[in-house]
Amino acid sequence: MSQEIVIRHINKEELQKLLKLYKHLHGDDPELIFDKLKPDFAVKGEGESSLLGLINSLENGHDFSTIEGLVYRNDSGIHLNPRHTYTQNLDISFNSDLVDFYFDKSGMLNIQTKRGCPYRCIYCSYPVVEGKKVRTLDAKRVVEGLKELYFQRNINYVFFTDSVFNICDEYNEELANRIIESNIKISWGAYFSAHNFDRKRMELYKKSGLTHVEFGTDSLSDKQLENYKKHFRFDDILKSSEICSDLGIFYAHFLILAGIGETEDTLNETFENSRKINHSIFFPFVGMRIYPDTELYEIAKQEGRFSSKEEVLNPIYYISDKVNLDTIQARANATGQKWIFADADYSEMLEKMRAKKRKGPLWEYLRY
Repeated sequence: MSQEIVIRHINKEELQKLLKLYKHLHGDDPELIFDKLKPDFAVKGEGESSLLGLINSLENGHDFSTIEGLVYRNDSGIHLNPRHTYTQNLDISFNSDLVDFYFDKSGMLNIQTKRGCPYRCIYCSYPVVEGKKVRTLDAKRVVEGLKELYFQRNINYVFFTDSVFNICDEYNEELANRIIESNIKISWGAYFSAHNFDRKRMELYKKSGLTHVEFGTDSLSDKQLENYKKHFRFDDILKSSEICSDLGIFYAHFLILAGIGETEDTLNETFENSRKINHSIFFPFVGMRIYPDTELYEIAKQEGRFSSKEEVLNPIYYISDKVNLDTIQARANATGQKWIFADADYSEMLEKMRAKKRKGPLWEYLRY
């Protein structure tokens, strides 16, 4: 979900340097990034139509200065063209070599069904990158793409990369019904919120192939959920977990520990509440990455955690000073639940699963 697409003739050393910096970039300040990387062109936001327009203009010697979202430099400085139109549909097609490579290496392919996020999580850059208004892509075209993957390329697992899948209920129901009617046997997973989590719809999604739910939960403490500006509380988390467990859908909770507002009390509440959730894996991350143009960015700036916007081009994390970081892993493991911290190495096990032709995220095998 890169925000800028860079076009430039560079050597290997320059490319490695650019990629090292570029993988850390996010936010909504393309002029700053443009000045740092010094490409010939960049595209802010959606690249499909803008990049195609740029390529056509360069090949045919046409004026590119009016292309929406284009960032370029001329004698008067860096220019960012405003964007007035947004993608409402995408033709889904697949390159055979890329499909084979990614499916072989990852066990899944990725498809987006909607863009934009209406929620206001304090740290999140999705509304900055994709916008706050949700745009759904044509469900019929999405399913036609899935049919090609299944019937022509023997792909049997995809992950829907929407920032949050379970929004736009009517659209999701249409998508699920079209998948069922197509007779394809593709399993799928997606990012879900504990908000708007309905059992009847989950039954429909499972019938259409849903096998994995990844919850962007962040905390199991109501106080901390409020601090993070989440739109649900622990009762919602518990209910949605029980629905997945009852339906036999694998699920995992992704958490942010020691983020803004975290205290020993809220951390203890998260650990204690984790005991109430059955059959889940917990993926905790310590601290919050500070992204430009988020509410967390403004708070951290006011607190003096950085002095200039350029500083956050490299990772800066907001970590609460009211918790003991040295004891977090031990306290998590003491709950008896399965906690997978970022420094845990399960690569050998996952490679064995891949060798056995297991497809999908594979984290369900880490539960035991």
